[in-house]
Amino acid sequence: MTPEEALAAHRLHELEVAIWQHPLVQVRQGPDYPNLEEPLDLVILLLDAETDVQMASRGGFIANLDPHAVESTLDALRRIGATAAAEWLANGGDGDSRDVLLDGETWLALHSWVAHHLQELDQRVRALGHRWTMSGTMTTMACPACGATATAAVADEAVGFEIRWWSNLSCATCGEAQETFHVGPLPAPLREHVLGAFGSWAARPAAGAPLAAVELALTRAFGLSPEEAHVRARGTDMVVGTRAEAQQAVALLRAGGVAAALVDATAVRS
Repeated sequence: MTPEEALAAHRLHELEVAIWQHPLVQVRQGPDYPNLEEPLDLVILLLDAETDVQMASRGGFIANLDPHAVESTLDALRRIGATAAAEWLANGGDGDSRDVLLDGETWLALHSWVAHHLQELDQRVRALGHRWTMSGTMTTMACPACGATATAAVADEAVGFEIRWWSNLSCATCGEAQETFHVGPLPAPLREHVLGAFGSWAARPAAGAPLAAVELALTRAFGLSPEEAHVRARGTDMVVGTRAEAQQAVALLRAGGVAAALVDATAVRS
């Protein structure tokens, strides 16, 4: 799996849930939905169709769709290169008992297709107000095998009180390909790429939070000296960084008894 396909897999995994929540649930209500020129519309259409297949018999799935929905789903499958699934659907769902619509081969086709439309997908999702849980982006980094510049997908996320980051790398020079997982913040160069793609986020204590409690939480959570905590506690935002870093800070402040919220600091400044 290429770095682009690996990042696409993370996006699709999150969308399986996010398309049923605000704000993405509203996409289906759009006057032009499904507009298959929009990657998000195409993905939602196919994920919905897969849900229908799983909830009904194959014949029931076909019978309960209007002709326009069938044609749209067929068009979507053909666009991503899922010919076997399209053929099954065109034949009315006849065939073996596998969930052919989004079986392994079709999922790989969808991963590959989304990998070529990541920028469009990210732009639409952001415009609608959704923020990815895993802030992944494409970048370059030194190949660990030969030192040449390699293509990579990198992402960080907060899991409880920890920050974890992930990379998927492919080197065209020597053929090295690897996927790695780490605990801790992103290395500085990769962190800058994530900040550039997703902006800065902040951990912001609730208005009126007792300063003494904030200072104590900052000291315990981040190892600040009492003097540093005193200065930091009087600022608007306790921690500004990647979304994962700010999420970790919110979790740690709340664990210290301080009500805190995650804030899009880039949006606030703009």
